Amino acid sequence: MAEKRLVKNGKKLGVIGGMGSAASAEFLRILAANAPAFVDQEHPVVYMIADSDLPDRSTAILGK
Repeated sequence: MAEKRLVKNGKKLGVIGGMGSAASAEFLRILAANAPAFVDQEHPVVYMIADSDLPDRSTAILGK
């Protein structure tokens, strides 16, 4: 069976965190596990912002 490889298409993944640093780390772990690479340069390009000053999304959803 052929090994699965990521084919870069020039797209970038942007992620805005805010669920906590552990959730961000888990997301990146899952992303790396599901986007296999034989060399570092084959990993997807990811821009991640984990800013604890972002407003709470529950407050925004509930309109408070």
